[in-house]
Amino acid sequence: MDNIYIRSLGNAPFIGKACIFVDIPGECSFILDAGTTVDSNQASLQIKKQFNHDGRTVIPFESDFVFISHGHQDHAGAIEQLKEMNCPIYSGGPSKCFFELGRRMKFII
Repeated sequence: MDNIYIRSLGNAPFIGKACIFVDIPGECSFILDAGTTVDSNQASLQIKKQFNHDGRTVIPFESDFVFISHGHQDHAGAIEQLKEMNCPIYSGGPSKCFFELGRRMKFII
């Protein structure tokens, strides 16, 4: 089995801009959260940047799905950047309602 690749695309280790890319070779890749900093609506996540993983090029923008853990700004404030991605966005029930009220995005629970 190849190594699982995990990379922060946000602002780790600081509070805000939570965004983690996970690549499981031969299985799937996904983004966990897409946040902004608490004092700004600017996001600039690295979702379109290319990374090298075990001799392969991986691009978070080409992920199989996105999972938003909850509706706080530091975990979901940058979901507008994900509109161009051609993949499902998953989230729990309360977060889904929050997102649909504020943005016209399709979520799967």
